[in-house]
Amino acid sequence: MSGRIIKQVQVKSVAGMNNIAISLGEFTSGLYTIQVYENNKLMQTSKVRKNN
Repeated sequence: MSGRIIKQVQVKSVAGMNNIAISLGEFTSGLYTIQVYENNKLMQTSKVRKNN
């Protein structure tokens, strides 16, 4: 957990529930933090574990 940004994705959302798939195939196994921002405001933080 070095705090570096390793991937950044910008998408346009619509009113209601939005699902966004992000591939982690290019990254090594480990624990990653995903942050979701809306209008430059942090809305959600999640931890994801990638296993090979």
